[in-house]
Amino acid sequence: METFHQILDLDEDDTYEFSRGMAWAYFAQAKTTFTELDEALCVLYPYSPLFLTQLRHFFALRAF
Repeated sequence: METFHQILDLDEDDTYEFSRGMAWAYFAQAKTTFTELDEALCVLYPYSPLFLTQLRHFFALRAF
């Protein structure tokens, strides 16, 4: 939160136009980053967690 307070201090008036733009850019970048991470994980681990859980359960039952 301290970072956002410092960004607010950069505004010269009470409209917060400058800091608002910076905050929205930050959130847009975060959304893009998470999307890219999700896509990268899908390439590395193409199976969904639910499928992997079911597969593990299937093999665990077959082990006995």
